[in-house]
Amino acid sequence: MCEPATIAYAVAAASAVYGAYTTNENAQSQEKYQRKQIAAREEQIYFKKSAEGDARMRAARAERAKLRAQSAESGVSGVSITDLLNNVDMQAGMDLAHIEGNTGLALEANQLEGQSRLNSITQADYGATALSVAGSAADGYGAYQDYRINQGGT
Repeated sequence: MCEPATIAYAVAAASAVYGAYTTNENAQSQEKYQRKQIAAREEQIYFKKSAEGDARMRAARAERAKLRAQSAESGVSGVSITDLLNNVDMQAGMDLAHIEGNTGLALEANQLEGQSRLNSITQADYGATALSVAGSAADGYGAYQDYRINQGGT
C-alpha cells in the first residue's frame, strides 16, 4: 500500500501536468481567435480602400464630365480644357496614391497590433511543469522511503 504523502505528491505532479495542458489548450484557442481577428480587420481595411478608391474615381469622372459639358456649352476647346481634364486625372491619381499609402500603413499597424496581442497570450511553461513533476517525484520518493523506514523496512 502506498503511503498517503506519496499519493499527495503524485496528485500534485498530475495536477501540474494537467495545468500545463489546459494552459496550452487555452493559448491555442486564444491564438486561433486572434488570428481570425487580424484577418477580419485586414478584410475591413481592404474593403475601406476599395470603397474610397471607387468613390474618388466616381468623383473624378463626374468632374471630367462637368468640365466637358461646360466647355461644350461655352464653345471652348483646346489646350486649356485638356489641361483642366489632365489636372482632374492627376488629382485623382494623387488621391488614389494616398489611399494606397494609407492602406499600407493600416495593414502594417494591424499586423503589429495583432502580433502584440499574440505575444501577450500566456503559453504553457513546460520547463516549470517538468521541474514541478520532478520535484513531486523526488518528494514522493523521499516520503515513501521515510514510510518504509518508519514501518521497519529497509
